Amino acid sequence: MIEYTTEPVEIDVRVGAGYGHERAALRDLLVGPDGTSSWESVRIGRRDFPVQRMPYMLQDGIITVHEGIRINVYRGTTQHFRLLEATLEELPPSHLELFVQRKPLGIILNDYAGLSNSMRFTGGVNPSRDYADTAALDDSRGIIITYGALWSFYDNGFSPTLIHEIGHVMTHQGEINYRRFETSVRDRLISESTSGGHSRSGGQDEGLCDVYMYMICYGAVNPNLVNYWSSKTTELAASAEALEGIRNTPAFSRMLTAGWRTRYQTRRR
Repeated sequence: MIEYTTEPVEIDVRVGAGYGHERAALRDLLVGPDGTSSWESVRIGRRDFPVQRMPYMLQDGIITVHEGIRINVYRGTTQHFRLLEATLEELPPSHLELFVQRKPLGIILNDYAGLSNSMRFTGGVNPSRDYADTAALDDSRGIIITYGALWSFYDNGFSPTLIHEIGHVMTHQGEINYRRFETSVRDRLISESTSGGHSRSGGQDEGLCDVYMYMICYGAVNPNLVNYWSSKTTELAASAEALEGIRNTPAFSRMLTAGWRTRYQTRRR
């Protein structure tokens, strides 16, 4: 259920093109949210990133899932709210309760995520500090998802970025961790993470949070998520070996009811 708590206000926002579209040759082939392939370049450090400026009708609200778990959402359109609701419905209640406890501000939508040279107009971040241009909100008490991340997955019907960022919250006290992964799988995931294969940040947990995202997709009821996972099984983070490692962490064992645990069991091929 979606409940809006403010009236919509028209605000110009910047929507990023998504990872892999930095080069002009690729950018010129991509039709953006304004219906054209005309992109503005924004220089961050030594790289240029494509954005389109769009007038969005933004408002705050609360998404309620699983019969009573209320999650705040700030500065979203009605389309954003529907996409986030469809995603949150697929996460276990115990995971969302922990998310609300640790990140009571919930989901903050913004043009960009990251600071200084790590700033991007795509993806998201689990911030440990407040952002200066969101004066009314303490970003460290929520997670930030970019408009670009949501736009990139409208057609998929859910937000992988949101699941990934909630995965980061699950690492805070080891609810997901690498301890039960086979050594070779863990080492490869960490290597990919630190070399930037999973995120701009290069943190060791980036691959782990991608595994979390794929596990949620694997066990989903919504076929959009299941199909997304099945289309990515050649990636290490979506592989059976990686899913087996995260299946044995507290998040997918002792934190789940029997019914939810069944979703994530190994299925016969």
